[in-house]
Amino acid sequence: MNRTKHLRAIAFVIFGLLPMTQTVWAVGSIEAQAAAARVKAGTAVIIDVREAEEVKEGKAEPAIWLATSDIKSQNEHFQKVLKDLDPKKEVIVYCAVGGRAGKFAKMLDAKGFKTWNMGGFSSWKNAGLPVVKP
Repeated sequence: MNRTKHLRAIAFVIFGLLPMTQTVWAVGSIEAQAAAARVKAGTAVIIDVREAEEVKEGKAEPAIWLATSDIKSQNEHFQKVLKDLDPKKEVIVYCAVGGRAGKFAKMLDAKGFKTWNMGGFSSWKNAGLPVVKP
């Protein structure tokens, strides 16, 4: 009986995390240093999809800020950012840990953009890359 409960728990964890993993990694993942190099080379843009409260601690210096709430409502700011994206450039997205970034990257991927999920802001910050406070 204990073995059955144990196996159910393992199955729950594996199958419970599977949808999250598919959402987050449906597009390519990229390390912060590689993301910074692509942005510096002019072949990519970077988008921060965290909310205002989260961005208070800072954001990647070259990042465009587009809050997840703007994406969900598809408001005027969302429409402008989307319209201004160069389809020839890669789009690198990050949030706090990678889940929201993965969802938005997947949305952009469906619109024909080459997208990357950088994961969380901490990877940029921990790599010693430039941070700016809004």
